[in-house]
Amino acid sequence: MTPIDAALKIVLFLAALAGFMISFYLYHKKRSKETLVCPAGFNCDTVLHSQYSRFLGIPLELLGMLYYGLIIISYLVLYNAPYLATPINLFVITSVTVAAFLFSLYLTFIQAFNLKQWCSWCLTSAGLCTVIFFASITTARFDVMDVLIEYYDAFLLAHIIAYAIGLGVATILDIFFFKFLKDFRISEWEHDVLHTISQVLWFAFGFVVLTGIALYMPESEIQNQSPSFLAHLSIIVAQLLVLSILNLLITPRLVHISLKEKHAHTSGELHSVRKWGYALSALSFVSWYYAFFLAFVQITDVGIEMFLGVYAGIGLVAVIFSQFIDRTIGKV
Repeated sequence: MTPIDAALKIVLFLAALAGFMISFYLYHKKRSKETLVCPAGFNCDTVLHSQYSRFLGIPLELLGMLYYGLIIISYLVLYNAPYLATPINLFVITSVTVAAFLFSLYLTFIQAFNLKQWCSWCLTSAGLCTVIFFASITTARFDVMDVLIEYYDAFLLAHIIAYAIGLGVATILDIFFFKFLKDFRISEWEHDVLHTISQVLWFAFGFVVLTGIALYMPESEIQNQSPSFLAHLSIIVAQLLVLSILNLLITPRLVHISLKEKHAHTSGELHSVRKWGYALSALSFVSWYYAFFLAFVQITDVGIEMFLGVYAGIGLVAVIFSQFIDRTIGKV
């Protein structure tokens, strides 16, 4: 181990320890129902007691304690038992840090776009996740390709499961979204249901992306020449944009209107926002199924333009159908 690697591992360990202490502090404050002091003058209480303070029903501070605790224990074990530092074990630990880093970005975007409030402790935790992520990938001493090739079948199975979850959840979310908006409003209970399902969908999407990268890297030279793969990559980007707009802009605005919360009101906005919600929900549905088709059906004699043209056509039909539903089954 080089001196730089040793220093980075110490930084990584201290960052994980600091993250665990912050998570425990937040957990203690919420359990004791004490007012949380925000060092930078932000509104930490608003963030920590919002609907986004849980993921899949689990408090974020508990997830933080679990993650930081796992990192601390893992590196203590590897330090005292170097023979356990096998490529697959190191790969798993590094993958966890990557997932935590991406999740911290997701939570930061939630603060910026949904809550429009900041929490100093949350931002500090996100910063520590970033430090751990970069220190982990910098000091990782194993051949990633060897691991990806050796466990290719396992990653393929995980990719299929991720898509299965995503397809099912996307279908259920669309059904509920159309059903809940029939009366031009979303109740608190309906919003909670949509919020929970959306979190599962984000989880599935992240799982699809990460396992997809694991499958792509060993065959990157071949995949880069594949029109279906390039089209699939384009659809993944489209999915991300649709999910972000639908979850960060459309649904929160519908909730503000339905629950009479303060917002910049304009005439006819509810009907307009509902139309956008229906259109994006239908496009999300199509994107999931078309991406699944491109991921597992290899067609070599068709150009990327044809794949994207078919997607645009199907997406247009889905959007038009969603507007037809809006006109026929919605209340006037």
